Amino acid sequence: MAEYSFIIPYFNGHDTIVRCLNSIYSTAIDRDSFEIIIIDDCSPISAESVLADYICNHLNIRIVRHPENRCQGGAKNTGIRLSIGKYIIFADQDDYVISDNLRIAMREALKRSPDMLACKYDVVFENGESVEKGLDRHNSFSIDGKTFCETCFNPGFSLAPWSYLYRRAFLQQVSHPMAEGVLMEDSDWIAWHLIHADKIDYLPLPIYCWVMNPTSITHGQSWRHKADWVKFGYRKIRDSKLYSSISTPFAEIMKADGRYNIEKAFKKLWKTDKYQLFYNHLGNDVLDSIRDMKWSPYITFMLNHPKAAVLCLSLLGPCLKGVHRIYSKFKQ
Repeated sequence: MAEYSFIIPYFNGHDTIVRCLNSIYSTAIDRDSFEIIIIDDCSPISAESVLADYICNHLNIRIVRHPENRCQGGAKNTGIRLSIGKYIIFADQDDYVISDNLRIAMREALKRSPDMLACKYDVVFENGESVEKGLDRHNSFSIDGKTFCETCFNPGFSLAPWSYLYRRAFLQQVSHPMAEGVLMEDSDWIAWHLIHADKIDYLPLPIYCWVMNPTSITHGQSWRHKADWVKFGYRKIRDSKLYSSISTPFAEIMKADGRYNIEKAFKKLWKTDKYQLFYNHLGNDVLDSIRDMKWSPYITFMLNHPKAAVLCLSLLGPCLKGVHRIYSKFKQ
């Protein structure tokens, strides 16, 4: 029986998926001890067509294709449901693992048997340079989830799924699936598991390379990406109410992060001409909650009078473009 299950959501990852898989096999872990589940999220370029030759030489890979696109949350939910390993490890198609360090983490997880094993990670930029990220701790430790959230977190701390190893029985016990059909589905999911874990171990080793891909989902520039950033922020604020009875400090951090995400999203949205689409995308329940927050008068006006805001933006945009053209000609 497999001791580890790697779950990799796939959508048009034909240029990078093999690099990700090669890094996993480079851990030199016995192939009978792990499985790789690739969830093809209804990709136009199917994972099966891309990996046909690769699978012939790697029999512990399964590809499961969704009949409709459910975004990464849906893909990860499917992977968790189908997995059989004692520990679950997530990876994205355009990233890769640090093989030697991950091998150590995998063995430590089995040895210590925590609900979650937290590790560091590297951020890899387009020029090839990398920066190590994660907790600013140099020694391993083991604590309960509530204490971990109260003593290890600060605003802006990454809640990426690939910086942890998860005991599958713990995920089944908590039974808290990821949000589907939205982007940024993972942070509130991880926070929920952190705060409810009985035992979290920390290993000061980077196990994962997060590649700064400008075309990735996280860095996408479509109106849907930006609208989902607002949803993402709202989910953090919503969940902070649930966490407040368990850990007030952690709840305040989540609330602060949620507000930051919403403000950041609004700044991006104002640079587009898609505000009406964004507004309709959110839904009244989310908007009502956002309206309850303390915003500047300008933001409050845009929330309460979206049609007027769209009209202002549609009129102001061409005017600003005209002024810019005149200025550019004058400057020449």
